[in-house]
Amino acid sequence: MPTKKLMIIGAGWEQAPLIKKAKELGFWILATSYSPEAEGFQYADATEVLDPRDSAAAMKLFKSYNVDALVSDNCDYALYTVGLICEKLKLPGPNFLAISHSNNKKKSRIACAQANIKQPNFYICNTFEDLKKGVEAVGGFPAIVKPVDNRGNFGVNKVEKEDELGDAFLEALANAHSREFLVEKFIEGTLMTVEGFAFDKKNYASLAVSSKVMLGGKKRVAMELDYPADFSDEIIKKAMKINDKVVKALNYDFGYTHSEYILDNKGEIWLVESTNRGGGVYISSLMVPALTEIDLLKHLILSAFGEYSLPEFDKDKPMKNAAILSFFKFSDGKIKAIKNLEEARRLPGVLKCSLSVKIGDNIESITNDANRHGFVVAVAKSKADAEEVVKKAKETIVVDYE
Repeated sequence: MPTKKLMIIGAGWEQAPLIKKAKELGFWILATSYSPEAEGFQYADATEVLDPRDSAAAMKLFKSYNVDALVSDNCDYALYTVGLICEKLKLPGPNFLAISHSNNKKKSRIACAQANIKQPNFYICNTFEDLKKGVEAVGGFPAIVKPVDNRGNFGVNKVEKEDELGDAFLEALANAHSREFLVEKFIEGTLMTVEGFAFDKKNYASLAVSSKVMLGGKKRVAMELDYPADFSDEIIKKAMKINDKVVKALNYDFGYTHSEYILDNKGEIWLVESTNRGGGVYISSLMVPALTEIDLLKHLILSAFGEYSLPEFDKDKPMKNAAILSFFKFSDGKIKAIKNLEEARRLPGVLKCSLSVKIGDNIESITNDANRHGFVVAVAKSKADAEEVVKKAKETIVVDYE
């Protein structure tokens, strides 16, 4: 039997585990990335440089290589292209309504409002006048201003007074591909994530719940995710139940989901956003499989070929282990030396450890997800053990300044 061919859109360091797993399963791989230096290219059989938003070019590659299936992970732009091609060619994959909701916060807000899901008051904006009206409409300051269709927290700002609106408006608009943005009422509380997976169109499961530690100030940047979350079992079960409802409202029925919520001081859970892809920085590809002991990358890849299966696990308590994703925040200054990084990587319990800064760099303040200084992923049987692994890794790495 000829080897089946799989096209994977996205081949950066976050997608490398997906490509490696596909090779382990025996598939021929065409990997694409916007960067010719993509880490995942070394594991593929064929590679092409491709803007993940260029679905027409992606379709040409799919046909020219006579590929059987395609898939992506972690990237909203790649998800949209995969969904469009699957819709056009009637292949297994994310459906068109799902990718529309996943890539547009306005559409997802409207769909969840129709499903009576608790979420912040929101107002759709195109102009500065809209923004001023919107702040009043959602209940005043503080408020969140965000583009409707960008990734991560690009263009997202918390505004607390009127003279901050101008900068927030320009940044949101500059980062909105559609030139449309939202203003939402700021909800005070603890951020949490819920990771899930659709094993087939009828069997979706919320699998892992984290609590987040955020960077203070106007920029809402996550600095640590703790699994399981630092909440009671009752709150964790409640979050999973709400997430099941959100996923249904958004029509997510293929592969990973990554959703964010806020737990307020009254115990209410508010939807922040939800997407039909895996969480980045190895959350979906390595951390959730380690937490649940379910090979989710294998399920994702086989699902792209229409091969579905439902593993056995405790749906009420799917997390068997603990894991922490913790980001580095170094002091300002020019880096002279970085010591003991390899030693930190070899510590028992360290799943991944990476720095995004190097010798000669001038350390700058963290303003978004992309310019955090690095991270460590720790996995252990208990939360306390995972915390100790993170502590040891951070103590091991030494950064000297000029």
